[in-house]
Amino acid sequence: MKTVHTSNIYLSSDTGVKGTGTDFEVFLPAEGFTVKDGQSMRLTVQSMLGAKRFTDVNEYNNKFYIRKQPSEGADWDAEDVVYLTKTNHPDHHSLAEDFARQITLKCYANAATGTTRANRNVTSDTISGADFAGGASFDGKINVDVDIGTVHAIKVYFRRYFSDQDNTLVDTHLLLGGSNVDTTKHYETDITKVEDGMEISDYADATTENGVEVRGRTVKIKSIFPAVLRTMTHVYLRSSLVTDNHQNHHFDSSKYLYDGHVVGSDIMCKAPIHPDYFSFDDMNSEKTGYLVNIANRSITYLRFVLTTDKDQPLPNAAAHSVELVLRFDILEQD
Repeated sequence: MKTVHTSNIYLSSDTGVKGTGTDFEVFLPAEGFTVKDGQSMRLTVQSMLGAKRFTDVNEYNNKFYIRKQPSEGADWDAEDVVYLTKTNHPDHHSLAEDFARQITLKCYANAATGTTRANRNVTSDTISGADFAGGASFDGKINVDVDIGTVHAIKVYFRRYFSDQDNTLVDTHLLLGGSNVDTTKHYETDITKVEDGMEISDYADATTENGVEVRGRTVKIKSIFPAVLRTMTHVYLRSSLVTDNHQNHHFDSSKYLYDGHVVGSDIMCKAPIHPDYFSFDDMNSEKTGYLVNIANRSITYLRFVLTTDKDQPLPNAAAHSVELVLRFDILEQD
């Protein structure tokens, strides 16, 4: 096949398109994108650039669960949902500190009126991060002492789906290095069957000064696996033109079970995420790039969607925009 005509097209999701910054439509002049008998079209992504307008900790990786036992031998309290702060952490220590702080705040927020330190703003002096000294010995695992107030014991665990009704996949266990993730849609309510997603040990008695409790019970919580500072590494561009690419079945968030099937995909390309932007640039390289051969004789309409690797809208989706440079080639037999 030889190329007989090439044209570039610049698209911005902010101007001259229909839709939002992450799901937009473009209408093309038919006379510019039509082929004759014996010819075909090829579309190549030359470049993609967008501002990173979401935090590394976001709605897809900031939700986990705890249950508390008020006293030894007592029934366990109802489940509490805990949310990490949506932010960009500079290091593992910062992530671990926020994880510990949110548990402490949840334990004290539910304390009875008059309980010492109830509703106190928890500051970093209540959280130990001694194992985050860095150096060759640091294994990347969260390892923190957490003040749980007057609570006797807690369980920390994770679920794969946002809720019973919402099929959104949640990656908090990957962020925090957790384990024993509940991947069912029928969540376990029997506390004796709920497995900890983190290692919890070393319970310590409350300390007192002049007969007044100044610190609640402390537990040491350590992750099973190394924690990471973000769980998204790429932004995916999907196109209405792509019909014959493929991907693993588990990328589809509407499926409950992980099977080994490979299914059709509309993924056009993926762009690595940097601290302030995401980008892909093939214009100044000799790589083939991301391309698709188009069976249509004429193209008048394009739809593009920006998603996560799991085909979910980008975090903070309404705020995004993207710039694309596409190359259309008209090909014919030599």
